[in-house]
Amino acid sequence: MQSALIIGSLCLMAVAAVWLLIQNRNRYLIYSVALALTCAVLPGALFKILHLPGADQLMLAGLAGTLLCAGLLIGKSFHNRNKEVLFYKLIVGLILLFQIVSAPLWPEQADRTALLNYPLTAFIGTILINQQYEHRGERNMLIFLMLQGFLYILIEVSKLI
Repeated sequence: MQSALIIGSLCLMAVAAVWLLIQNRNRYLIYSVALALTCAVLPGALFKILHLPGADQLMLAGLAGTLLCAGLLIGKSFHNRNKEVLFYKLIVGLILLFQIVSAPLWPEQADRTALLNYPLTAFIGTILINQQYEHRGERNMLIFLMLQGFLYILIEVSKLI
């Protein structure tokens, strides 16, 4: 049951990722690259579940995409139309960076850093609800990161069952 939920969620995210990539314009190419790299986590996770070769390389590409997303969010929190610091974008970028840095440094604390997916998803939802994004490319990246956060939360909750 758990595997079916996770694989179904991954398939749903793959469809959503393709739809979001199609919606991005060429003007937002950096956001499309970040979204495409982050999408590499989906087949990487499936390959990892099925014990197929190439899973680690795809997961590494997804890690690079998440790092690019974090950098874009931190940059946009300081450089925006209103010339003010957007707190929620800054916190989301810093949480993403902390999760990326803490994974190789403290692998024994992975279950504790996974708890950061809850506030991360909440902050992304707050950004989307308050429409603190500047254009469609940034919005699509935030939607995908929120879907990814929901997937990780689903995985964590399914471990408890």
